[in-house]
Amino acid sequence: MVVEALLLHTPVASTRCPGGVTEILTGELARGLADLTSPALAQTMQSIYHNPPAIDDAALEKFSVVSICQQYRQLQRT
Repeated sequence: MVVEALLLHTPVASTRCPGGVTEILTGELARGLADLTSPALAQTMQSIYHNPPAIDDAALEKFSVVSICQQYRQLQRT
């Protein structure tokens, strides 16, 4: 859901939970990452709400349908 939100230019706040969110929220978007506590997440949400990061379409290109399909093709070739 993180990539989908970003593709719609919706700022994202998330905890640094295990999984891919830290790979997605990089650069300026990493301001949306919070520690695994309720107060930290609340503070991050408030910060992102009042000062949203710029969402760069070029940075999201690696999550496009074309890019993902190319990665799957590479897996098939190996």
